[in-house]
Amino acid sequence: MKRHHIEYGLWTLAVLLILGLFAWGALVVTANGLPISVETTPPQASVWIDGHYLGTTPLTLEDVPPGEHVLRVTRHGHAPMVRRVRASAETPRLHFDLRKLPGGSLDVRSDPPGAEVFIDGESRGRTPVVVRELRPNTYALRLTLVNYLNWTGSFSIAPGQTVQRSVPLRSRTEAGYLGAILENPKNIEARTDLTHYYILRDEWTKAEDALTEALVVLARHPGDTSHYATRLYQEVEKIFRMMFKYSDSDRGRTAVLNSFVRATRIVPKYELFYRIALHYAIDSNATARVRDVAEAGILKLPSSRYWLTSGLPRRISARRTADEEVTFLERRIAKRPGDFVCRLQLSARLRQRGRTAEALKQYDAMVPLAKSVRVKAQLLADMGKLWERRRDHAKAADAYLRAAKVETEKSLKASLHRTAARALGKAGRSTEELAAWEQAVTNQTDVEVACEWRLEWAKLCIRSKQKTRARTILNQVLGQSKNETTRSRAATLLNKT
Repeated sequence: MKRHHIEYGLWTLAVLLILGLFAWGALVVTANGLPISVETTPPQASVWIDGHYLGTTPLTLEDVPPGEHVLRVTRHGHAPMVRRVRASAETPRLHFDLRKLPGGSLDVRSDPPGAEVFIDGESRGRTPVVVRELRPNTYALRLTLVNYLNWTGSFSIAPGQTVQRSVPLRSRTEAGYLGAILENPKNIEARTDLTHYYILRDEWTKAEDALTEALVVLARHPGDTSHYATRLYQEVEKIFRMMFKYSDSDRGRTAVLNSFVRATRIVPKYELFYRIALHYAIDSNATARVRDVAEAGILKLPSSRYWLTSGLPRRISARRTADEEVTFLERRIAKRPGDFVCRLQLSARLRQRGRTAEALKQYDAMVPLAKSVRVKAQLLADMGKLWERRRDHAKAADAYLRAAKVETEKSLKASLHRTAARALGKAGRSTEELAAWEQAVTNQTDVEVACEWRLEWAKLCIRSKQKTRARTILNQVLGQSKNETTRSRAATLLNKT
């Protein structure tokens, strides 16, 4: 009996000892946590437990508290995976097969190249660069380069898409000049420096634009910019004469010429620009540009002759007398009969010398050489004035009628017919005079002006004993004019008929 009790006691003690060991192990695990191993295919995925980042796979997590946890695994270009896991002695190892997303690419370039590219704040190389495996999303893009302003933007990627970005970076120097111009648009000094800066960088299109804008400001605000004008023109002369060692001297000369030609179109009444443009065009042997500038000047400044002659080449203007200039131009025309501008310059010199007959010969030769119909009409009108000065009203009228036939604008055509009518009257060609008055009235678009002209036309009809026609004309005046003085004069003439 005693032996039985002893054996029973030993077995009880053994069971208690085993249970104690299990309890001690549980206490140790509860105090220190469980180890869990996490692996992924492919590796190098980020592991997060309950929102806390713990590292990249393959990864062994130590001391994971027992119980349920949220495990998230992410890798660039792959779909994230989230799994609820229960930490216990039976879950020491976890494996995730990550699914690759059909991402896109960003092809980014910059001018100048070499800018560092940041996508969502992460550096991804220097331009030009192609960043691949971008999952579908919207990203922030930033480019940085020493001595240039940072550029920021954004882009969106769709599955399988390649987005291209070409970014022009603005230098801090350029931004400084542009800021000064924005603060004071009349700052010609900043515009001149900006032009020079573009030239040094071989950015000739920008240089041409900046110089054109400087010239326009100079013309529109002469009182505010006169103290900068000298420096601007000195800079232009240095560029054109190749006093700087530019990489493309011919392009510099072209940019200067283009800027002055463009300035004449923006500020068409500024005579100096025509003179300088013509001067540079002649020095560049740009025959077509010379003619274009000259024709534009004739149309915009028909009464001016100074800019035509001031554009003479230096070897001509350096001569002592006008007669020597005339001789030189005549010799040049003998070699180049189709030189429109040379004939134009010669005609101006001949008129200055009072040699009208010779000037008229030059006009006769210039009319077929002119490209623009407006220029042809202007030249013929000038010929009419010269013939009137010589008191040859018949030839003057013929020149005016030729001009009216060429002219396409109705208001100008009307004025030419009216001028021709008066010349025809002085020449004693009454029948043609009446026809010219009719054409003048027909082309005149201003109703009141047309009614004034009808009164003169009616007087001529009365003198020519065409009273029926005169009455018709006067009744038209009474029916159309709202000017009481005009209506009163028409009524008086109507009573006399």
